[in-house]
Amino acid sequence: MPWRAETRIRRGQYVGYGCLSTGATTAGTLFPTEDDPGDAWHAHTLLWRASLPEVEWADFALALNVSHVRDAAGRDLHIRLRQEDDTTRPEVVDAHWLYQVSPREAGHVTWHVAYWDDMWHKAHLTAGTHEGVLLQVAQPLLDALGPLVTTFNGGEGDPGTSVVHDLLRLWLDAGSALPVGEVVRLYARIAAGLDTAGLDVEVGRRLLPLLCDLLDRDRDRLGRHARPTVEGLVSGLPGELREDMNMRYADLFDLRSR
Repeated sequence: MPWRAETRIRRGQYVGYGCLSTGATTAGTLFPTEDDPGDAWHAHTLLWRASLPEVEWADFALALNVSHVRDAAGRDLHIRLRQEDDTTRPEVVDAHWLYQVSPREAGHVTWHVAYWDDMWHKAHLTAGTHEGVLLQVAQPLLDALGPLVTTFNGGEGDPGTSVVHDLLRLWLDAGSALPVGEVVRLYARIAAGLDTAGLDVEVGRRLLPLLCDLLDRDRDRLGRHARPTVEGLVSGLPGELREDMNMRYADLFDLRSR
């Protein structure tokens, strides 16, 4: 009923401005009766966005810093006011938190969700100007490498990130700013993700030139890790493409046809 929707919006405004007045709080504190404070916070931010004019929404959003956390009770958010001189960028959102996958501190974990093709349709429905800009950036990735957008690596104390996120980190490291250990780790995460995603040949053919360009650039600094890196990536490719990559690096790494 319309009056119920209006009441919810007013409640959202009240809670939102109340959050600003406290200086710092948590979603669990704001919504103590909710089973999942993360979901409750998300639902209310949608209400606030719908009920506030663009300028007021921008002021509200830019006034807060949000950190995604987990504790024994589940997931939560720490919410605090930004200081005037605070130039901290938003954190990388941990996919463990998004999908409520428990991080295994002592070991590596991968997982895949199959509905990547639904994401841009949902985003188109709700996107404003700012969200539309981000969607425009994401669309080529979803179109070309969609299954890898929703294939994630985590555990070992690291945030859960997608294979595409890790690919982009490597691709944008043209200045070799990443430590060698981090480069090796990213390639290993990508290889694990490829194995989990189970790519079809079409997606694999789009991915292969990028992988080869990155390996050609990085093989010297990979050093003794070059061969196991290539072998790990090859094992995650569709069978039709493995021979292509083996032959490309046969003279460098003494890889034999399988």
